[in-house]
Amino acid sequence: PPTVSTYTRLTRDGSEKDSSSAVLTDGLNIYYVQQNDKTLAVSSVSSLGGEPAAVATFSTGVELEDISPNRHELLIRHQEGLWRQPVPAGPAEELPNFTSIGAVSLSTDGRMMVFSKGHSIYRAKADGSDPRRVVDISVAGIEGLRVSPDGKVVRFTVVSGKDRSQSLWEVRLDGSHLRPLLPNWPEQQCCGNWTSDGKYFFFASYMSPPAFAHNQIWALREGTSLWRRSTHEPVQITHSSQDFSLAVSSRDSKQLFAIGVEKTGELMDYDNHARSFVRYLDGLSAAWVTFPADGQKIAYEKFPDSTLWVANRDGSGARQLTFHPMVVDGLSFAPDGKEIAFRGQTPGRPFKIRLIATDGTEPQGHDLIPDHDQEEGIPTWSPDGSKIAFGDVPRPFGNDDGTHAIRVFDLQTHNLSSLSGSQGLWSARWSPDGRYMAALTISIPEKLEIFEFKSSKWRDAGSGPIDDLTWSHDSAYIYFNTLGSVTDNSGIFRVRVSDGKREKVTGFGNLRRAAPWWSGLTPNDEPLILRDIGTSEIYALDVDWP
Repeated sequence: PPTVSTYTRLTRDGSEKDSSSAVLTDGLNIYYVQQNDKTLAVSSVSSLGGEPAAVATFSTGVELEDISPNRHELLIRHQEGLWRQPVPAGPAEELPNFTSIGAVSLSTDGRMMVFSKGHSIYRAKADGSDPRRVVDISVAGIEGLRVSPDGKVVRFTVVSGKDRSQSLWEVRLDGSHLRPLLPNWPEQQCCGNWTSDGKYFFFASYMSPPAFAHNQIWALREGTSLWRRSTHEPVQITHSSQDFSLAVSSRDSKQLFAIGVEKTGELMDYDNHARSFVRYLDGLSAAWVTFPADGQKIAYEKFPDSTLWVANRDGSGARQLTFHPMVVDGLSFAPDGKEIAFRGQTPGRPFKIRLIATDGTEPQGHDLIPDHDQEEGIPTWSPDGSKIAFGDVPRPFGNDDGTHAIRVFDLQTHNLSSLSGSQGLWSARWSPDGRYMAALTISIPEKLEIFEFKSSKWRDAGSGPIDDLTWSHDSAYIYFNTLGSVTDNSGIFRVRVSDGKREKVTGFGNLRRAAPWWSGLTPNDEPLILRDIGTSEIYALDVDWP
C-alpha cells in the first residue's frame, strides 16, 4: 500500500498556519496563509525549505482557493469576492461579477472554473463568464472543490447539520451522479485532492466529534478511468503525532505538501489577586481537570491523547487509568474520591459513561448502564455519591427532537429515571450542596436552567453563548465559558444562583485555547483553561506510491 516514508519540515517560524485555507504549489514554492499578529499573510516557502517570504498581506479574512495552470497566479477569496494574486509578487486584482462565492477550482487545462455559491455548484469559463448551474445540494456548506484531472468530475467537502459534520461527495460536471464518495466510511472526511498524475485521490479523515480530531491523510487508488470507481478501500498513508489535513501534490506526484499541527497545551488558572492567567501544575497539558470534595487528588484528560489520568493535588504520582483505543471526554470524581465517572468511547461504539477505580485496579473501567445503547452525556454525581445524572446527547448537535432529557441513575437500585421537567435539556451539573441541578437547553442559543429539588421547579437563568457549566464549591455561583474565538465577548462568566445576576470574571485576551469547549475551577474557585502552545508548520511528505 502507499505510505509516507519521510516527513520533512519546511518552515520553522512558529506562526499559526490557517487550516481553513488551501495549500498550493507552483512546483518550486508552497503557498499558504498564516496569522501574523492582527493580519493575515499569503506566504511562500521553497519546496526545499528555508525562510518564508510574504506574498501579500490582508487585514481581514483571506483564503487561497487554487493556482492557475501556468502557475503564475493564485486565486484568492477576499472581502466576499475573488481575486487574482500574481506570484512571486505583485498587486492583487479583483475579478468582476464574483460576490458571495464559496469554494473555487480551475480545470487543469485552464479553460474552466468551477465554484460554489449558496447551495449550488456552477461551472463557467476560466474568466468566470457564462456560468451554468451544475447541481443544487441542500447542505450547510460546500467547501474544498477540486476538478478531476480529466475535467469530468468535481469532488468537494459537504458540511451538514448543526454539528457541521464533514463528508466527501462527487458529481459529474454535467450534473449527473451526485453521491457521497465514501458512503459507509465511519469517520469524517474533508479536503480531498488528486495527485498530479490522477492515479490517487487523497484526503483527510478524523474521528467525530471534532473535539477529538486527529487528522491523518488517506489515499484512494482510482480505477482505470476517473469515473470508474476503484474497488480498493482507502489506505492511511500518514502515521504521525502531527495532525495533517490540507495537502497538495507536487508536480511529479512524489510528494505531498501539507500543514502539520503538533497539538499541546498548557494548563492555566486565573489568579484572582494578580488578575491574570498563570501556569498551573507546571503547565500540565490537560483538560477536564477536576477534584474530589476534599481537594486532595486531581483527575484529568491528558491532551491531546484523550486518556484519563489521576494524580495527587500537586500533580505528583500521576497514574494512567485508560488506554487507547478508548477516547475520554468529560469526567467527574465521586464525592469520596475513590471512583471517577467519565465518558469513554471505543471504536464502533457511542460515548458511554463508565466507572473506574482511582487505584488503577480496573483498567478501562466498566459501563455504568451496560444495556443502554444510546450516547450518554457528561456525568455528574449527587453529593452523597448514590446517584449519577447525565443528559441525552442530540444528533445532530443542537437538534432537540422532543425525546431528550436529564437522566438520573440510582447506583443502589440501578433504576434509570428522568428528572422532572428536563425535556430538551442536557449538560447536567449537580450542585455540591445537593439543592440544585443546572443544565442547558439543547436548542441554540443555549439557555441556562436551574432546577431546585425542594420545589421541583426549573427557572431560567439567562441565554448563551454558554459552555461547560461548573459549580463554585459553596454552590453560590455557576461558572461557564464562551466557546467562540477570541472576541470582546469571550471569556469566563458566572451566574449568581440567588438572583441570576451574571458577571464577567475575565476575558481571554490574546490567549488561544487548546480545549475551547472546556473550563474548570481549582479548589479555590479560580478558573482553569488550557492554553494552546502547539505549533503548525509546512511539511513535505515523501510518498511511496505502488
